Amino acid sequence: MLNQDLILQAKSADLLQIAGSRTSLKHVASSGGGEWAGPCPIPGCRCDQDGFRIQPQQKRWLCRNCTDGKWQDAIALIMRLEQIPFSEAVRRLTGGFPASAPVPDTRPIESLSLPPAPAWQKHAKEVFLRAQEVLWSRAGEQAVNWDAAGTNQYLRLSPLEWLRERGLKDETIKKFQLGFIPRDVRDAAQKWGLTGKPAFLSRGITLPGRVGEICWYLKIRRPQGRPKYLQVRGSRPALFMANALSAHETILLCEGEFDALLLAQEAGDLTGIATLGSASQHLDLTAWGWYLLNACRFLVAYDIDGKSEAGARDLLTIRHSIRANVPQLRPQDKDLTDFYQSGGDLRAWVKSSLNEKGSES
Repeated sequence: MLNQDLILQAKSADLLQIAGSRTSLKHVASSGGGEWAGPCPIPGCRCDQDGFRIQPQQKRWLCRNCTDGKWQDAIALIMRLEQIPFSEAVRRLTGGFPASAPVPDTRPIESLSLPPAPAWQKHAKEVFLRAQEVLWSRAGEQAVNWDAAGTNQYLRLSPLEWLRERGLKDETIKKFQLGFIPRDVRDAAQKWGLTGKPAFLSRGITLPGRVGEICWYLKIRRPQGRPKYLQVRGSRPALFMANALSAHETILLCEGEFDALLLAQEAGDLTGIATLGSASQHLDLTAWGWYLLNACRFLVAYDIDGKSEAGARDLLTIRHSIRANVPQLRPQDKDLTDFYQSGGDLRAWVKSSLNEKGSES
């Protein structure tokens, strides 16, 4: 008999993520805490273009054709998508991990693993696309004095040169839509669909936290000062680059986005690459487990600065996870970008890590 905690965990899976990886969804109503619609992702279904509906807060979905308009849960959706029995659907949605506690349905909307509201996403896209234009413009070229990793050793580099100096190729920078905001901005909260104080946009390199077509957060790497990274108010936690994981049996989890971008550039064909963006972020399996279903092993390659150990240990509790030690070519190397900049071969390191048997934690 299936563990009831596992069944509850499976039913609490993020429907917006599951369906959003297979079909195009748009926000259409505020009913049920928010409703999304689009073409049905179930193979063979021929309902109209908005006949598939999801209410993520209510953890339910329907199709005017497949379910005759009756609401269903996440388990039923996986059963139909994959043509598998109930028990296998539960296993795939949970990875076989027992839930520490059932996820209650009464959590406030802000605590759910849902993306920001459509208004926030729309304005975020306008901001990061405008920042992308600036990065490649004359204004971007003339912006210099980038702090070297917060040491107050200023570099006469433009933001684009700084990104290249970290090993990122122009095609990678363009693919992930990195940009540049040349001066601090306090943006009206209403533009973001927020209330209260303005949203602060710091001068710096913009990094949109997108999973597929959904923008979950907008992060800014500042040229100097603390903290080095700021997120625009209204951002939500996400597993960055999750949409590319399903094709891989091994997934390498690193600590930050710039490491993930460099890894994807150098070895993205060898393994899945993803990051939570910070060692302090917890992996919510009910939200992101769908993207990890095909994985047989997880490699955890967090920074070796002493501040990241708790985050690494958290990920090492995932079944079939092992540590992939970040190599040091210089005493000051602490992450994978440092290793690359010191002359290390990231692709060779990934191959070596994949060949290591390791021991499960």
